[in-house]
Amino acid sequence: MFLSIFESCKHRMSALPDATSLTQLVIDRLLQQRSALLKRDEVVRTCAAALKQFDPVAAAVYVAYHPVAQK
Repeated sequence: MFLSIFESCKHRMSALPDATSLTQLVIDRLLQQRSALLKRDEVVRTCAAALKQFDPVAAAVYVAYHPVAQK
């Protein structure tokens, strides 16, 4: 997950610390779901939402490489 977020943030000067913080944010959000099993699409949607709030360009890059099934 970290590497995917880092790659999405590579256009930023602070990509490494940004990706580190964003990864922790996503992990915290996923842990709040209190589910023993996380589906791939849940993880991707959570990552994409966090990135969209932080940097819409990074979110677009992330979603381009991590498509999810439409609901």
